[in-house]
Amino acid sequence: MKNTDLYLNEYPVEELEKYIDQLSIKTLLYTQTLTVDFCKKYMLDGKGEEDFTVKEILFAQSHLKDLWN
Repeated sequence: MKNTDLYLNEYPVEELEKYIDQLSIKTLLYTQTLTVDFCKKYMLDGKGEEDFTVKEILFAQSHLKDLWN
């Protein structure tokens, strides 16, 4: 799986996790429907080059607004 695939198809979170090291977190954020757990694990961990604020995540993943704790 490549970043360009993310623009063309929607993938289950389990599939995205298999290829997480090969994919841009930013591209994932803006092209895929993600879960709260996925976002917390890969976007708020403070370890990656592409960490985001909760506000940025909720802007891109508006379906999570009522689920985020």
